[in-house]
Amino acid sequence: MRAFRVVEPEPPPPGHRLWNTPNLFITPHVSTDDPSTYNPASLDVFFTNLQAWRDGRTMPNRVDPRRGY
Repeated sequence: MRAFRVVEPEPPPPGHRLWNTPNLFITPHVSTDDPSTYNPASLDVFFTNLQAWRDGRTMPNRVDPRRGY
C-alpha cells in the first residue's frame, strides 16, 4: 500500500484519473486544535466507516459534496 500526502492541484479536478483509481481512498486535509485526541477520534470514525463498507452498509460518515463536507 502506498500513501501520498498531497496532489497538485488539490483537490484533483473532476475527471482526474485519481477519482477512478481502484482501491484508492481520497481524504481531505484536516487540522486540529487538540493533537492528543485527534488521532484516536479520527481512527474511530475511519474504522466505523471501514466496517460499514466491509459489511455492505452505508458509511455513517460519508462525504456529501452537496453539503460541502
